[in-house]
Amino acid sequence: MRQPLIEAGFHAEVFNLSLFGSDADEPCYRCLYPEKEGAFSCTLYALELEEAHAIPAIQNTAAVLAGLQAEAAIQWLHGDTSLRNKRVYGNIHTMALHAVQLTPSPTCPGIHRHSANPSPLLVNISADELLEHLLRMVEKELGPSQIRFPEDLVMRNFCTRCNALTEAHTPAWKWLLSPRCTNCGGPFPLAAEHRQVASKAGIHTNEEDEVRNLTCHEAGLPAGTTVEVWPDKHPNEYYLLQLAGTIDELMISC
Repeated sequence: MRQPLIEAGFHAEVFNLSLFGSDADEPCYRCLYPEKEGAFSCTLYALELEEAHAIPAIQNTAAVLAGLQAEAAIQWLHGDTSLRNKRVYGNIHTMALHAVQLTPSPTCPGIHRHSANPSPLLVNISADELLEHLLRMVEKELGPSQIRFPEDLVMRNFCTRCNALTEAHTPAWKWLLSPRCTNCGGPFPLAAEHRQVASKAGIHTNEEDEVRNLTCHEAGLPAGTTVEVWPDKHPNEYYLLQLAGTIDELMISC
């Protein structure tokens, strides 16, 4: 946790690059974008264009921006933080660049508070174990608590091609990469009859819900994931718990 974020985007010849600092009191991505926009699948987009017999434009801007992102990361690793909490705007046609200072938003939905334990506590729960086991462990150690998932968990949602209800059981970002049922070439099986659309942002240790019977991985918590735990007895502070696993396992799972 508390790692910097280098975020970037582009449209045609214009681009922007932001470097967010790693402290809780610094501006974050959600300060600029309070609403969640979701994910976008480049692969799915390319396949749809191929079906339409179209060729997507080659984005020179993307290549330039990728190089600038790499340079920003290298400079940070070498101790140069001159771009910290700044956004750079550029145009590859005019070769113009200008930077602006970012400030925290008072209405940011993110967390601008320090955790009660800055370094995540490693717990002996694997991603293959039921979420029920993690909930029991948390309640034993911290009392009744709310566990917040890193990303909203889509339990069931409609296929965007045939409108059939699917059993997604996946984080929202992964659902949005290919929101289709298996009949339409997607990864999600059809739901049983009389099931309802459902999603979860988190779960309380006292809450009886079907999500408890999922494995941690199915609930969007792969090996090595860090989760926020908000104990009822300390409503203004949270704890960070990390599931067993390495950063390599986490990257492969995601």
